[in-house]
Amino acid sequence: MTAGPRGRLFGKNVLEGMFRAAPDEDLFLGELLVGVDDATGRRYLFRVVDVTYGTEHREPGWAERVAGTMLADDARGEAGLHPLHESGRRTYRVASCRCLGYLTPPDDRGDRTFRKPKSLPTQFSRVVAPEPDDVAFLRARMGDLGIGHLRSGETVVDVEVGIPGHSLATHVGIFATTGMGKSNLMKVLAGGVLRAGG
Repeated sequence: MTAGPRGRLFGKNVLEGMFRAAPDEDLFLGELLVGVDDATGRRYLFRVVDVTYGTEHREPGWAERVAGTMLADDARGEAGLHPLHESGRRTYRVASCRCLGYLTPPDDRGDRTFRKPKSLPTQFSRVVAPEPDDVAFLRARMGDLGIGHLRSGETVVDVEVGIPGHSLATHVGIFATTGMGKSNLMKVLAGGVLRAGG
């Protein structure tokens, strides 16, 4: 994960966020992003749950007509005959996100605390990719039975994910639809228990 501007936050509520990104910004479901609130010093962690297209053009059916014109140009072998004027300004992507919580500003020792989402970041805050310090708090919260690594969209992050081994002595429910990895998780858990000597 590398830090860099990905977009600007523009709305929703405490638990949800929406941000606008450039039309060519490659966003993935499940990707972790950070809303940087320069006014408070907080860093809000978001997970992308949906990505849609947006446009500043208000004429109904505009995008559909532009696509139709381009398609007709393609069919005639004249691709590019009707280029979109100022496409970087007129079109964009919108990411809908779930707020996971926020990191407080550094204390006297430079440490940040992760807190549940209870406030909004400042409107139009920058959205960036997480830095290693943004997910460092997770290492202290993981259990002794490793089950894999954290994922951010299609990227594997260098943070091992685990559960407390003692929790397996109680009832545990794993709920998901077919093909979501329940059986594989059981194999990983069994392998972890064997490696840990029971």
